[in-house]
Parts: sequence; structure tokens; C-alpha cells
Amino acid sequence: MNLSAHGIRVGLPPGWEGRIYKRPDPAAQPVVHAANVALAPDDGDFATRTAELMPPDGVLVVMVEYEPALATAAQFAASGVPEIDPAAASPSNLLRRIPGQAGYQRFFNDNGRAFGLYVVIGAVARARSAAPKVDGVLATIEIDPVS
Repeated sequence: MNLSAHGIRVGLPPGWEGRIYKRPDPAAQPVVHAANVALAPDDGDFATRTAELMPPDGVLVVMVEYEPALATAAQFAASGVPEIDPAAASPSNLLRRIPGQAGYQRFFNDNGRAFGLYVVIGAVARARSAAPKVDGVLATIEIDPVS
């Protein structure tokens, strides 16, 4: 399945769900959710409800856009959608700690746009096997230049 909205495109493998949306607030930026589990309806931008319901083999990818002016800030200095490093997945990277889960977080810029990548892996022990799944999705992401 291919998703496209707000100048962002992502391809999802069979069995994955996803969405790209913006909140109604005029200052809101796009958010991408992709997971190999059902996405909770009306979830928050960091998909904490979905993360709470994930089984050990679950994987959740969240990409949140920030103001374009931040694309040149040091925090967003990495250029291009990153691959994940399974060794860096840790419970301490989770927005909300859920026993057994691991998180991965990176900031980057692409085409003059600033993003945060947040990944939740259902079980710390599965970080290495989850990385190729996540990287496969991340490799499909295309981001249009800031308009």
C-alpha cells in the first residue's frame, strides 16, 4: 500500500497499516504513522495508544515534522531519512515506558524540512530482527521540498 499526503510518500509492506495527517490547527505539521499492527483510532501524534497495545513482534514507526526553520538547527543536522541502529534501541528512548519495549529516536532534515523519527519495538530482544522491517519502510519515504 502506498500513502501520500502533505508532500510525504511512504510505501507499506503487506500487513502494515499507515496514515499521514495534519491536525486541524493551522500551525500543525504532518505526522506519519506506520505499523505492522492495527493503529489505534484517534491516537496522539506519537501513537502512544498503539504502542500500549503492541505485541512483542510489533513495530511502530512515527515521523513528525517540525517547523521548516528548524531544518538548519544542529539537532536536525543529519540529512536524509535515517536507517535505524538496533543497538541504539532502548527502553530509555520511549516516550512512555512500557515493560519489555524498546524505542529509537533520531532527528533529521530532508529537502529543507525538519523531522523527528520515533520507532517503538514490541520487545527489546527483537530489535535486531525488527530493524530490517523498519528500514524497509523508511527506504520508501519520499519528501517533497518545503514550499
